Amino acid sequence: MSFNGKHNRVVGRCLVLLYDCQQSGIFPHGLNLTQIQRGADVGSDYLMNKVTKWREWDYVVGKPIPMSQGRARWCYRIGAQGIKLIESLPIEVLSDIRMELAVSIVDLPDVPDPRIRVGR
Repeated sequence: MSFNGKHNRVVGRCLVLLYDCQQSGIFPHGLNLTQIQRGADVGSDYLMNKVTKWREWDYVVGKPIPMSQGRARWCYRIGAQGIKLIESLPIEVLSDIRMELAVSIVDLPDVPDPRIRVGR
């Protein structure tokens, strides 16, 4: 994948954000959908539809993280195929994609997923 074209660039931004998340260790469980959406500047409907495919292709790995009152928040990390893909990119392409990110991993807040209530 060359990450040319609008849709491939969106995939690139999401995967680079998750890759940087893993490399930094800032979010050890990964990122929730809201964080990915904000950091990569991706539409929520697009992301909801694509994350399932990306899991099938092992671009991302998702798991529920327990929260209060028996609820869980799904978090996503980059998968083995996603790592291979990002690490195969030329440095220039990787730099370009990082510049397109709306928020770097360092500046990304810990945002709860709005669909999940965390107590009252």
